[in-house]
Amino acid sequence: MANKNINFGYGLITLCILINAYAFVFISHMVRHHNEFLSMAMVFGFATIIFTLWNLKKLPDLIKKSKSCFGALLFLNIVTGLSWLGAFMALKYIDPATKLAIGFGLIAVTNFLIKTPVKNLFANKRLFTCMILIFVSMMLIVSQYALYN
Repeated sequence: MANKNINFGYGLITLCILINAYAFVFISHMVRHHNEFLSMAMVFGFATIIFTLWNLKKLPDLIKKSKSCFGALLFLNIVTGLSWLGAFMALKYIDPATKLAIGFGLIAVTNFLIKTPVKNLFANKRLFTCMILIFVSMMLIVSQYALYN
């Protein structure tokens, strides 16, 4: 049973990467042909419609929960909006593959730094080595893009 879960997890990770790659190519195309704010509004509008339709039955409960956590949700949405604005602006100047590599690398490194207490940062050598390799890979991708474009 555990082996099926692991394979299912690998499949979901692969699906996530493919969907994100397609999304960044699509967004990059939109940003290069339209204003980044218009592109961002279109993507967020589309995502809001999909989320609403997907959760139509749960919507009253979600609205009630949103009202009780309004401050935290507002902060989270502002941070997410700024993050996406940065991504949209970056896609105007770099190719989607570079953005995708940097984004996934930053997610992995950030998760590692959040999850690992400072006193244990160097104790888990495998995770620390992975973090360093991810960071070096990101730097190589950025430097390769800078050299050839």
